[in-house]
Amino acid sequence: GTLVRDAQDRPLMGLLTIRDITVWRRAERARERAERRLQLAIDIAHLGSWEWSMMEGSVYFSPQWKRLLGYGENELPNHLQVWEERLHPADRERALSVLQGYARHPEGTFQSEYRMRHRDGDYRWVTSRAVAEIDDKGKVQCLIGTMIDITRQKLEEQCVREAAQHCPLTGLPNRALIFEYANH
Repeated sequence: GTLVRDAQDRPLMGLLTIRDITVWRRAERARERAERRLQLAIDIAHLGSWEWSMMEGSVYFSPQWKRLLGYGENELPNHLQVWEERLHPADRERALSVLQGYARHPEGTFQSEYRMRHRDGDYRWVTSRAVAEIDDKGKVQCLIGTMIDITRQKLEEQCVREAAQHCPLTGLPNRALIFEYANH
């Protein structure tokens, strides 16, 4: 609003502009609800997210990504080296090769399983998935991905494998394991 004055600087009238922002407010509330739902789904799923910008050479790890490895939000810097240093030595070369290969020639969705060192020193199995953002010239701008801890599933798979390949009474290898070795 504004006040209109006469030549002697006395108020004559006030001009007021009113704009209906109901639609804008509804859209803003809907966006906030959607963001809360998304964050809740991420928290429930224990899903960490990451983004690797090829153009800037920068990496972002979400607070949940850091929590999966036992760290607080501000305890790990956002550097690619943080990820590389935590890879299990036996998985390092393969994980790096698969990720770099996808970054050079992205087709579909990237997916890889590997182990990462947790803050407590143990290794956790994780699945990483990503998609590439590609510019109009076909150049990869960034990779946007998620990481989820699958350690429990891997341990359960190992238990099933052990049960299927060993005698429950003696713990010795059974016929299934012997045939598997023979096939190799």
